[in-house]
Amino acid sequence: TVTVTSDMQIGNGNNPGGYNSIYTAQGGALTVGNYLLIGTGGSTRSGAGELDITGAAVSAKLISIGRGASSASGAKGAITITSGSLTTATDFWNADGGSSSAGTNYGFFNVSGGSVDIGTNFYNGYPRSAAIQARTVPTLTISGSNASFRVRGNYSAISNATLVATIAGPTHTAIRVDGNVTLNGTLAVETNGIYKVKGGDSWDLIVADAAGVGTNKLIGTFQKVDVSKAQQPGGSWRLNYDMANKKVVLAFAAKGTVIFV
Repeated sequence: TVTVTSDMQIGNGNNPGGYNSIYTAQGGALTVGNYLLIGTGGSTRSGAGELDITGAAVSAKLISIGRGASSASGAKGAITITSGSLTTATDFWNADGGSSSAGTNYGFFNVSGGSVDIGTNFYNGYPRSAAIQARTVPTLTISGSNASFRVRGNYSAISNATLVATIAGPTHTAIRVDGNVTLNGTLAVETNGIYKVKGGDSWDLIVADAAGVGTNKLIGTFQKVDVSKAQQPGGSWRLNYDMANKKVVLAFAAKGTVIFV
Protein backbone atom coordinates (compact mmCIF):
# COMPACT_ATOMS: atom_id res chain seq x y z
CA THR A 1 0.00 0.00 0.00
CA VAL A 2 1.34 3.41 -1.04
CA THR A 3 -0.07 6.75 0.14
CA VAL A 4 1.00 10.06 -1.43
CA THR A 5 -0.38 13.10 0.40
CA SER A 6 0.14 15.63 -2.44
CA ASP A 7 0.66 15.16 -6.21
CA MET A 8 2.14 12.06 -7.81
CA GLN A 9 3.79 12.28 -11.22
CA ILE A 10 4.71 9.34 -13.43
CA GLY A 11 6.85 10.46 -16.38
CA ASN A 12 7.66 14.17 -16.03
CA GLY A 13 9.79 15.88 -18.68
CA ASN A 14 11.51 17.98 -16.01
CA ASN A 15 12.84 14.88 -14.23
CA PRO A 16 16.12 13.72 -15.85
CA GLY A 17 15.76 10.26 -14.34
CA GLY A 18 12.04 9.78 -14.74
CA TYR A 19 10.80 11.50 -17.87
CA ASN A 20 9.86 8.09 -19.32
CA SER A 21 8.37 5.95 -16.54
CA ILE A 22 6.11 2.96 -15.97
CA TYR A 23 4.39 2.23 -12.66
CA THR A 24 2.62 -1.08 -12.07
CA ALA A 25 -0.04 -1.23 -9.34
CA GLN A 26 -0.45 -4.93 -8.69
CA GLY A 27 -2.53 -5.63 -5.60
CA GLY A 28 -2.80 -3.43 -2.52
CA ALA A 29 -3.69 0.25 -2.81
CA LEU A 30 -2.27 3.45 -4.27
CA THR A 31 -3.86 6.54 -2.71
CA VAL A 32 -2.96 10.00 -4.01
CA GLY A 33 -4.19 12.96 -2.00
CA ASN A 34 -4.17 15.45 -4.87
CA TYR A 35 -3.37 15.13 -8.62
CA LEU A 36 -2.19 11.91 -10.25
CA LEU A 37 -0.33 13.04 -13.39
CA ILE A 38 0.65 10.45 -15.99
CA GLY A 39 3.03 11.79 -18.66
CA THR A 40 3.71 15.52 -18.24
CA GLY A 41 5.66 17.79 -20.56
CA GLY A 42 8.65 19.59 -19.13
CA SER A 43 10.09 23.00 -19.93
CA THR A 44 12.45 21.62 -22.59
CA ARG A 45 11.64 17.90 -22.88
CA SER A 46 8.53 15.80 -23.34
CA GLY A 47 7.36 13.41 -20.65
CA ALA A 48 5.94 9.91 -21.07
CA GLY A 49 4.29 7.90 -18.33
CA GLU A 50 2.27 4.73 -17.96
CA LEU A 51 0.22 3.32 -15.08
CA ASP A 52 -0.81 -0.35 -15.27
CA ILE A 53 -3.47 -1.44 -12.77
CA THR A 54 -3.78 -5.15 -12.06
CA GLY A 55 -5.78 -5.93 -8.96
CA ALA A 56 -4.91 -2.74 -7.07
CA ALA A 57 -7.22 -0.05 -5.69
CA VAL A 58 -6.01 3.26 -7.13
CA SER A 59 -7.56 6.57 -6.10
CA ALA A 60 -6.77 10.26 -6.50
CA LYS A 61 -8.43 13.64 -6.24
CA LEU A 62 -7.97 14.23 -9.99
CA ILE A 63 -6.26 12.27 -12.77
CA SER A 64 -4.65 13.85 -15.83
CA ILE A 65 -3.03 11.83 -18.64
CA GLY A 66 -0.72 13.39 -21.24
CA ARG A 67 -0.56 16.93 -19.91
CA GLY A 68 1.35 19.55 -21.87
CA ALA A 69 3.41 22.35 -20.41
CA SER A 70 5.80 24.74 -22.13
CA SER A 71 7.63 21.88 -23.88
CA ALA A 72 7.63 21.89 -27.67
CA SER A 73 7.75 18.09 -27.51
CA GLY A 74 4.43 17.62 -25.72
CA ALA A 75 3.54 14.66 -23.54
CA LYS A 76 2.20 11.12 -23.70
CA GLY A 77 0.42 9.26 -20.93
CA ALA A 78 -1.44 5.97 -20.58
CA ILE A 79 -3.46 4.11 -17.98
CA THR A 80 -4.42 0.48 -18.48
CA ILE A 81 -6.75 -1.28 -16.04
CA THR A 82 -7.39 -5.01 -16.33
CA SER A 83 -8.59 -5.66 -12.77
CA GLY A 84 -8.88 -3.75 -9.51
CA SER A 85 -10.35 -0.26 -9.30
CA LEU A 86 -9.68 3.34 -10.31
CA THR A 87 -11.50 6.12 -8.47
CA THR A 88 -11.33 9.91 -8.59
CA ALA A 89 -12.92 12.37 -6.21
CA THR A 90 -13.25 14.94 -9.00
CA ASP A 91 -12.31 14.94 -12.72
CA PHE A 92 -10.48 12.69 -15.15
CA TRP A 93 -8.69 14.48 -18.05
CA ASN A 94 -7.62 12.12 -20.81
CA ALA A 95 -5.06 14.30 -22.65
CA ASP A 96 -4.74 17.95 -21.72
CA GLY A 97 -2.80 20.39 -23.86
CA GLY A 98 -2.18 22.62 -20.87
CA SER A 99 -2.06 26.38 -21.21
CA SER A 100 1.08 26.90 -23.28
CA SER A 101 2.23 23.63 -24.87
CA ALA A 102 3.48 23.83 -28.45
CA GLY A 103 3.83 20.04 -28.74
CA THR A 104 1.26 17.30 -29.27
CA ASN A 105 -0.20 15.67 -26.18
CA TYR A 106 -1.52 12.10 -26.23
CA GLY A 107 -3.70 10.34 -23.68
CA PHE A 108 -4.58 6.64 -23.74
CA PHE A 109 -7.04 5.15 -21.27
CA ASN A 110 -7.53 1.41 -21.76
CA VAL A 111 -10.24 -0.40 -19.79
CA SER A 112 -10.77 -4.15 -20.07
CA GLY A 113 -11.60 -5.13 -16.49
CA GLY A 114 -12.06 -3.84 -12.97
CA SER A 115 -14.11 -0.79 -12.00
CA VAL A 116 -13.76 2.87 -12.95
CA ASP A 117 -15.62 5.46 -10.87
CA ILE A 118 -15.15 9.15 -11.79
CA GLY A 119 -16.34 11.52 -9.05
CA THR A 120 -17.32 14.42 -11.32
CA ASN A 121 -16.51 14.88 -15.03
CA PHE A 122 -14.71 12.78 -17.63
CA TYR A 123 -13.04 14.70 -20.46
CA ASN A 124 -11.86 12.71 -23.48
CA GLY A 125 -9.58 15.62 -24.29
CA TYR A 126 -9.70 18.65 -21.99
CA PRO A 127 -11.48 21.56 -23.76
CA ARG A 128 -8.97 24.39 -23.95
CA SER A 129 -8.53 26.79 -26.90
CA ALA A 130 -9.03 25.52 -30.46
CA ALA A 131 -5.28 25.76 -31.15
CA ILE A 132 -4.40 23.69 -28.08
CA GLN A 133 -7.17 21.16 -28.78
CA ALA A 134 -5.72 20.64 -32.26
CA ARG A 135 -2.57 19.31 -30.52
CA THR A 136 -4.50 17.18 -28.02
CA VAL A 137 -5.14 13.55 -29.04
CA PRO A 138 -7.10 11.41 -26.55
CA THR A 139 -8.12 7.77 -26.99
CA LEU A 140 -10.46 5.90 -24.66
CA THR A 141 -10.66 2.14 -25.31
CA ILE A 142 -13.31 -0.09 -23.77
CA SER A 143 -12.66 -3.78 -24.42
CA GLY A 144 -15.22 -6.49 -23.72
CA SER A 145 -17.69 -6.69 -20.86
CA ASN A 146 -15.57 -7.42 -17.77
CA ALA A 147 -15.37 -3.85 -16.45
CA SER A 148 -17.71 -1.25 -15.00
CA PHE A 149 -17.38 2.44 -15.88
CA ARG A 150 -19.32 5.15 -14.06
CA VAL A 151 -19.08 8.92 -14.42
CA ARG A 152 -20.97 10.78 -11.68
CA GLY A 153 -20.87 14.12 -13.52
CA ASN A 154 -20.73 14.78 -17.28
CA TYR A 155 -18.89 13.11 -20.15
CA SER A 156 -17.54 15.17 -23.06
CA ALA A 157 -15.11 14.75 -25.95
CA ILE A 158 -13.16 17.08 -28.24
CA SER A 159 -13.06 16.72 -32.03
CA ASN A 160 -9.69 14.88 -31.93
CA ALA A 161 -11.01 12.31 -29.46
CA THR A 162 -11.48 8.64 -30.26
CA LEU A 163 -13.70 6.20 -28.40
CA VAL A 164 -12.71 2.62 -29.25
CA ALA A 165 -15.25 -0.14 -28.63
CA THR A 166 -13.64 -3.56 -28.85
CA ILE A 167 -16.44 -6.11 -29.17
CA ALA A 168 -15.52 -9.40 -27.47
CA GLY A 169 -18.89 -11.05 -26.85
CA PRO A 170 -22.67 -10.58 -26.81
CA THR A 171 -22.40 -7.88 -24.12
CA HIS A 172 -20.14 -4.86 -23.71
CA THR A 173 -19.15 -2.51 -20.89
CA ALA A 174 -21.24 0.65 -21.23
CA ILE A 175 -19.99 4.01 -19.99
CA ARG A 176 -22.75 5.00 -17.57
CA VAL A 177 -22.91 8.76 -17.03
CA ASP A 178 -25.11 10.33 -14.36
CA GLY A 179 -25.08 13.71 -16.13
CA ASN A 180 -24.94 14.84 -19.76
CA VAL A 181 -23.06 13.04 -22.53
CA THR A 182 -21.63 15.32 -25.23
CA LEU A 183 -20.36 13.31 -28.18
CA ASN A 184 -17.66 14.34 -30.64
CA GLY A 185 -14.72 12.91 -32.55
CA THR A 186 -14.47 9.33 -33.79
CA LEU A 187 -16.08 6.06 -32.75
CA ALA A 188 -13.82 3.17 -33.75
CA VAL A 189 -15.41 -0.28 -33.66
CA GLU A 190 -13.10 -3.28 -33.41
CA THR A 191 -13.62 -7.00 -32.87
CA ASN A 192 -11.27 -9.20 -30.85
CA GLY A 193 -10.90 -11.92 -33.47
CA ILE A 194 -12.48 -14.57 -31.23
CA TYR A 195 -16.16 -13.71 -30.85
CA LYS A 196 -18.11 -14.03 -34.10
CA VAL A 197 -20.70 -11.28 -34.37
CA LYS A 198 -24.07 -12.22 -35.81
CA GLY A 199 -27.15 -10.46 -37.12
CA GLY A 200 -29.23 -9.05 -34.27
CA ASP A 201 -26.34 -8.49 -31.85
CA SER A 202 -26.44 -5.10 -30.15
CA TRP A 203 -24.40 -3.34 -27.49
CA ASP A 204 -25.01 -0.22 -25.39
CA LEU A 205 -21.87 1.92 -25.65
CA ILE A 206 -22.65 5.00 -23.55
CA VAL A 207 -25.67 6.01 -21.47
CA ALA A 208 -26.57 9.52 -20.27
CA ASP A 209 -28.72 10.31 -17.23
CA ALA A 210 -27.85 6.89 -15.81
CA ALA A 211 -28.90 8.00 -12.33
CA GLY A 212 -32.40 8.74 -13.63
CA VAL A 213 -32.53 12.45 -12.74
CA GLY A 214 -34.52 13.07 -15.91
CA THR A 215 -33.04 16.42 -16.99
CA ASN A 216 -29.70 15.21 -18.34
CA LYS A 217 -29.27 14.53 -22.06
CA LEU A 218 -27.42 12.79 -24.86
CA ILE A 219 -26.00 15.64 -26.95
CA GLY A 220 -24.43 15.58 -30.42
CA THR A 221 -23.07 12.72 -32.51
CA PHE A 222 -19.72 11.24 -33.48
CA GLN A 223 -18.12 13.03 -36.44
CA LYS A 224 -16.86 9.72 -37.83
CA VAL A 225 -17.53 5.99 -37.34
CA ASP A 226 -14.63 3.71 -38.29
CA VAL A 227 -15.34 -0.04 -38.67
CA SER A 228 -12.19 -0.90 -40.62
CA LYS A 229 -10.96 -3.19 -37.80
CA ALA A 230 -14.31 -4.92 -37.24
CA GLN A 231 -15.35 -8.14 -38.93
CA GLN A 232 -18.40 -7.91 -41.21
CA PRO A 233 -19.56 -11.49 -41.93
CA GLY A 234 -22.35 -10.97 -44.44
CA GLY A 235 -23.86 -7.93 -42.77
CA SER A 236 -23.22 -4.37 -41.66
CA TRP A 237 -22.69 -2.28 -38.56
CA ARG A 238 -25.38 0.18 -37.47
CA LEU A 239 -25.30 2.98 -34.91
CA ASN A 240 -28.38 4.31 -33.16
CA TYR A 241 -28.51 7.57 -31.22
CA ASP A 242 -31.43 6.61 -29.01
CA MET A 243 -32.40 10.05 -27.73
CA ALA A 244 -35.52 8.77 -25.97
CA ASN A 245 -33.48 6.41 -23.80
CA LYS A 246 -30.41 8.68 -23.82
CA LYS A 247 -27.92 6.13 -25.07
CA VAL A 248 -25.77 5.15 -28.04
CA VAL A 249 -26.38 1.62 -29.30
CA LEU A 250 -24.16 -0.31 -31.69
CA ALA A 251 -25.66 -3.23 -33.61
CA PHE A 252 -24.79 -5.72 -36.29
CA ALA A 253 -27.42 -6.33 -38.95
CA ALA A 254 -27.56 -9.35 -41.21
CA LYS A 255 -27.64 -8.56 -44.89
CA GLY A 256 -31.03 -7.13 -45.89
CA THR A 257 -32.08 -6.49 -42.28
CA VAL A 258 -33.07 -3.09 -40.92
CA ILE A 259 -32.51 -2.75 -37.17
CA PHE A 260 -32.76 1.01 -36.66
CA VAL A 261 -35.13 3.25 -38.54
